Amino acid sequence: MRLSEVAAIVHGRLLGEPSAEIRGVARIEDAGEGQITFLANPKYRKHLSTTRATAVLVSDSGDAAETPPPGGAALLAVRDPYAAFMTLLDLFHPAQTRPAPGINSAARVSPTATIGKDASVGANAVIGDGCV
Repeated sequence: MRLSEVAAIVHGRLLGEPSAEIRGVARIEDAGEGQITFLANPKYRKHLSTTRATAVLVSDSGDAAETPPPGGAALLAVRDPYAAFMTLLDLFHPAQTRPAPGINSAARVSPTATIGKDASVGANAVIGDGCV
């Protein structure tokens, strides 16, 4: 996703290359190329100059929003960097829900099939003879 698209999603003001590619999110200490991170707590400001992130979410009310860090990361000034990061976290890593174990009454399972104890067999599924 292009950084300009990320800026639109989080309603941010971009200081940096709009065509930069963002592929994920990470903590400011761990972020690398293609990732976006955030700075919400002043105690992490020391990492702003060393982060390898492609972009950093910063508060639009602080001085960090005015000067891009020396490492070359783009800045994305937003009202609440933490909330914006959580929005992007959900976007890049959607919650995975696993169905409850069991066999739906609308499924057809052969009596010779072996089904794992934690398996989920959904409605209209067909599991034939000897299947494991």
